[in-house]
Amino acid sequence: MNLLLLHHLETVRSITLKVLSSVTEQESLVTPDGFSNNIFWNLGHIVYIQEKLVFELAGKKNQLPASYERLFAAETKPSQWKETPPTLIQLKEELMT
Repeated sequence: MNLLLLHHLETVRSITLKVLSSVTEQESLVTPDGFSNNIFWNLGHIVYIQEKLVFELAGKKNQLPASYERLFAAETKPSQWKETPPTLIQLKEELMT
């Protein structure tokens, strides 16, 4: 079961990175009308949730900075951020590791 989950996470990461290859940082920061979040937040959310899932399943501590929970956990949104988020490049690198 754990191998199946890891394979699924790898597939999602690959697809996400492929789609993101054509998105600029400026485009990723646009929050469409009627939405609370943007592409940048969604990428951070994917990074945060996948990391949390994998490490919790392994009984280990999450390796991401504590700020990721405050920035990208459920119910968060960029309009409420009180700290500087990582860059789009940093999020992509986190997704690749």
